[in-house]
Amino acid sequence: MRRPEDELRDKRFLLVRDFSGAVWHVPALGLEPGELPPTGAVVDVSARAAAPRQADRTIAEIAGRSGGVYSDDLHAARDPGASAAFRLAHKRRLEALRMRGVVTRRPDGTWDVPADYLERAATLEAVRGGGVSIKVRSWMALEAQVMARAETWLDGPDAAGVSNAAAELMELRAARTAFLREKGFLQPGQTRLSEADRQRLRAGELARVAAIEAAGSDRQSVSAATGASFEGRFERVVDLAQGRMALIGTEKMFALVPWRREMERYRGEALVIEAKGSGIGWTLSAGRTRDLGR
Repeated sequence: MRRPEDELRDKRFLLVRDFSGAVWHVPALGLEPGELPPTGAVVDVSARAAAPRQADRTIAEIAGRSGGVYSDDLHAARDPGASAAFRLAHKRRLEALRMRGVVTRRPDGTWDVPADYLERAATLEAVRGGGVSIKVRSWMALEAQVMARAETWLDGPDAAGVSNAAAELMELRAARTAFLREKGFLQPGQTRLSEADRQRLRAGELARVAAIEAAGSDRQSVSAATGASFEGRFERVVDLAQGRMALIGTEKMFALVPWRREMERYRGEALVIEAKGSGIGWTLSAGRTRDLGR
């Protein structure tokens, strides 16, 4: 579960219940709204060294090229594909840091960014609880995984390797094993899915979700063959047992591709998707490419 902690000071937090039933209040600093896990997702929370956010690095880079000044226009010129919402998140970050004396805002709406900005931003993260790392292990709620015709977190080594697993988790794993046996994915005496069955479950889940989207939007689902490409708008994300997917669509067609956090800045923008030998890649109009290989 996620909650705003202090909107004015750009702070959010997650309520995380561990497998023993204890509830933890975890700062969600550094996670943009589009990156926050949904209620019920499985997450891994661990300590990490304080560091500036990726947004801070972008701000510092732009300011470094502009004599210590950041502005929305400079950001748009540096990254033409960045959406207005993504740039707004950077201005909100600067406003939060302005209230702590790290940066100053000019009357014209531009920002003076000091040379030691990254160092000061990292120090602030440490003070505010930035030493927490949050990794999403499953975007699908734990209880929903039991009867999912898909490859789930419960099927993998992470679930089996949980130390001092609580009775709740053990019961869920046992129920999941019973379901897989009932559906013929596990044979008597078999405790783990074969690679062939894992692939079959992943393909089946993706096909079902694509069919639902096709029926609901009256569009055709497409999957790029190696070397082929597909261009469309990044409409939204779809959370599956196998991971979070980005839905890229046009008026008549759509494709589901593995989501990466770097894509969030371009939500609502047009992307070119291409299948490669190493996975799926996406290209911006300016020619920059990001690898989405899984």
